[in-house]
Amino acid sequence: MLSVPVVRGDDFFAANALPPITLLKMDVEGYEAKALAGMRETIRRDRPPIFVEIQHDHYTGSGSHKGATVKDLLYPDHIIFEVGESHGHYDLKPFLTGNTEEALVLPIELAGLIEGTQIH
Repeated sequence: MLSVPVVRGDDFFAANALPPITLLKMDVEGYEAKALAGMRETIRRDRPPIFVEIQHDHYTGSGSHKGATVKDLLYPDHIIFEVGESHGHYDLKPFLTGNTEEALVLPIELAGLIEGTQIH
């Protein structure tokens, strides 16, 4: 067994004087809310696009999930898209309730900078 130290993301970024985050990719297998909570200050300061797999019940708190939801921990003014793949291209579509999905979360000021993210 290998022991690995765990550090809050905000503490890690502050202690290491790292540059602003320009893109955040998370793959934390159901621990999205905990990871986002530990990086809350850094994410709100840098406002990067976030590419993450979101379990829908963790996004809104439906089902058996308890505590802060992913939606609560993202930007208050975010837009979110499901990311799919079709014929070798990635497609963005509205994030709907259902199964676990790869998602792209954008702070509102980045809407429209990526094709398919315009607000209608």
